Amino acid sequence: MQEHTFYSPKEAAAYLGLSTISLSMWRTHGEGPPYFKSPTGRVVYHIRDLKALKAKREKAKQNPRHIRPNGEPTKRKGHASYATRLRNGERWEDLPAVAGKKREG
Repeated sequence: MQEHTFYSPKEAAAYLGLSTISLSMWRTHGEGPPYFKSPTGRVVYHIRDLKALKAKREKAKQNPRHIRPNGEPTKRKGHASYATRLRNGERWEDLPAVAGKKREG
């Protein structure tokens, strides 16, 4: 692929290793790389933004399990859910009550 300044959604998706549907969904939800719309309605992405996002996603892939479209890791709580903790062998009686509520059982 020849590198140029602006990429169509199809070219941008190929550059990022994604589907065009993913880029479309990201635009719908206000996520992903910034894009420009021409007066005729054509969507284009600047190569600088695609390179930045690709670098962010590559860096994020090395560590966290979940990555958002903007390349940032998802915000995970510092503790596992009750179900996970029970599966891992903790006893129900040893789990803390939910904030301010008395747990019965």
